[in-house]
Amino acid sequence: MKKKFVAIAVMVLMVSCFTLPASAHEFSPERYFQLLVKNGSNSMPNINFTYNITKFTANTTFQARALESINNWASAVAAIKPAVINEPNASTAKAIFSDNWPNTFDPTKPGVAVSAPLITSTIYTYKSGWGTPKTASSVQMISQTAIYANRVLLLNLGYSDNDLRHNYAHEIGHALGFTEANDGTLSIMKQGRGSTFGWADYWKPRTHDVSDMTTKYQLKLWS
Repeated sequence: MKKKFVAIAVMVLMVSCFTLPASAHEFSPERYFQLLVKNGSNSMPNINFTYNITKFTANTTFQARALESINNWASAVAAIKPAVINEPNASTAKAIFSDNWPNTFDPTKPGVAVSAPLITSTIYTYKSGWGTPKTASSVQMISQTAIYANRVLLLNLGYSDNDLRHNYAHEIGHALGFTEANDGTLSIMKQGRGSTFGWADYWKPRTHDVSDMTTKYQLKLWS
């Protein structure tokens, strides 16, 4: 009887392990991009990804890879609407890109995204199209994200153009509200040098990332 019980327990554990659905890689509490605009013909709101690229050095390679990474996200997720803002103070951009690594940052990291301030806000999930009823959730609104690439380190390590694209695309994922994905999932949010993953097109958002975006943002607005 004891052996039978153990066998059943193992079978239940195996079924549980292999039937758990893959979920979005979320912060706790969850974070959401600020500029969400209702799209009357689609269940996904438009995500107005306003960005600034005036903070780069004279090394145009990094700026070009950042722009390509933004466009790769927009190609994967139609709801993302890139809009460049080249104001000197970058005050109205929601993502600010730079290859100037601050002295206070860890010199061994290839990139970092600093989202601040994070504002505790209420996001609403609509139940039937964009009509009522809707439910409210307390989350954090990402008001702005500064995205840095550690240019000196990446050049010294010989990062390829595709590695740089992955580096920026990963940090953009943070700006959109996702945390790290180190659970074996094929995701742009996996940490590390992309060319070591053994994936085709590792520098682009994966199918899982597109699914996460839909799960996260579908029928959601700030009001």
